Amino acid sequence: MAKSLSEHVLININSPGGTASKNSIKYRAALPNSWMQEMGIDKENRTVEVLFNGKEIVIQMPTDTEYPGYEKTSSMISITGSGGGASKNTLRYNIFLLNRWMQQFNVTKENRTFKRTFVDGKIIFEKVE
Repeated sequence: MAKSLSEHVLININSPGGTASKNSIKYRAALPNSWMQEMGIDKENRTVEVLFNGKEIVIQMPTDTEYPGYEKTSSMISITGSGGGASKNTLRYNIFLLNRWMQQFNVTKENRTFKRTFVDGKIIFEKVE
């Protein structure tokens, strides 16, 4: 049986700033350090494949496989220092999620809870109703 870890998380919703429209929204999900390490994500290797089928978002290392029923895109994991009182070696991993996907999930500031699961080297986000 594959190793599986799950937890409920909130999607971060922010204004993107810069030259973006004042009505623009940015959706971001935090990714656990241990999961990123297990996937082999680091500052030199942080491109992932992101799949969406209307019910779940899957984040995995890039493959040449086609997934019928899934929209597929490439994304970079954002890696920053954690700041605050954390060790200077502690990193924070985030991924920005496509607005059209979050709109299909009807994500709002009041309704943004997802189940985040790590199984077989993949991260799966499913909306919690």
